[in-house]
Amino acid sequence: MLSFLEVIDRTETGQLMSDQDYYLKLYVPELNKVINEYKIKYNPDTPLPSDDALADTVFEAAVDFFSRVGAYCPDTSRVLRFTKEEILQAASEAPSESTFGEGPDRKVMRSRKPDDHTAPWYHCGGGIYTTSEAIFMNQVEGLANIKKANSLSIPSSIYFKGKDARVRSPQEVLTTIKTVSLAREACRLAGRPGLPILNGISTATGPISMFAASHPNFGLRPSDGFLVDSLAERWWWILRHSLRLPSIPA
Repeated sequence: MLSFLEVIDRTETGQLMSDQDYYLKLYVPELNKVINEYKIKYNPDTPLPSDDALADTVFEAAVDFFSRVGAYCPDTSRVLRFTKEEILQAASEAPSESTFGEGPDRKVMRSRKPDDHTAPWYHCGGGIYTTSEAIFMNQVEGLANIKKANSLSIPSSIYFKGKDARVRSPQEVLTTIKTVSLAREACRLAGRPGLPILNGISTATGPISMFAASHPNFGLRPSDGFLVDSLAERWWWILRHSLRLPSIPA
């Protein structure tokens, strides 16, 4: 399988391209080509299709499309290219399940296949800005009280002790840590202290805040998780993957 370090290397060795050229001259044109070549068309009369042949076609089109456009790293203005073989191998070797949470709320999130009758994972989202700690606490506690909830996205906060937490400032670091602490307290009040947080830390706008609030003593736990953008691969988003590696790559 393609190594994590090789992916990082491609953020510096890939084709040099501006973000505007990537999206307007590569991404969108190739997307239109793939849609036409594979004759993929949305049918409003069947919003949830169950056609196996269509599923196969869409999968093949997705692999073909990704092999054409790759992923874009804005930090280096490079396009990370991947062959079809690399894509298929990575997909075949990707984990099919992961465990999140603590205590009674520790559960396994599994990938679901077509016609799978197992219950889905219920993720409750609250990743929006809140204007006060009281609103933040009420929102998270309310989400945690949803019995079927398996995980949460917690809101963001732009204030710390009544003052604006400017982007990438020391105040942002403190605010980021505070939001995780408040979320833990809200889950405890709901009787679910082990409920996992899976949006990472939405208040963090950079790696310093993210790492600061990822310390298990007062931030995210190893049993929490991150949602990672899969198209524009900024370096610090790639860093989120490194937080979940079992060890430093050799």
